[in-house]
Amino acid sequence: MYKKRIVAIYARVSTEHEAQISALGNQVQYYDNLLAQHPEWELYDRYIEIKLA
Repeated sequence: MYKKRIVAIYARVSTEHEAQISALGNQVQYYDNLLAQHPEWELYDRYIEIKLA
């Protein structure tokens, strides 16, 4: 049995270029997939940062 972990997701982009904005969605999807693979992890919160250049 795995130990329960409380985790947070942090994703960011620092430009307004369309490719970077879509990369943000890819980051979040990656972490969502990772969470799905680890049912012992409990999501505390998602921190999303968009810093426009």
